[in-house]
Amino acid sequence: MVATFWGLVFTYMFFMPLSDYAVRLATEDFLNRQMMVDGLMMIYRGENQDLVLEKLNGFLTLSHRMIVRSTRPLDKFFEEINSQDLKERRRG
Repeated sequence: MVATFWGLVFTYMFFMPLSDYAVRLATEDFLNRQMMVDGLMMIYRGENQDLVLEKLNGFLTLSHRMIVRSTRPLDKFFEEINSQDLKERRRG
């Protein structure tokens, strides 16, 4: 009877919270990886940078979202990717 009691105590005091924490970490990791894959695929397809930003903002909480400004902060990034892509296409 004592072993059953301690088994229940350990289960509800330690193992269940650890399980909940592991599930939360796995879910966050999956969402981060999915966001990276979606972003890279959209960049590879050459989609509009504002569309990419809006799609990736959908994965984030309101406090972590980027604000789209009229200066288009990702122009330089997309220009670098396009120039690298052109260089690779010319090589191969």
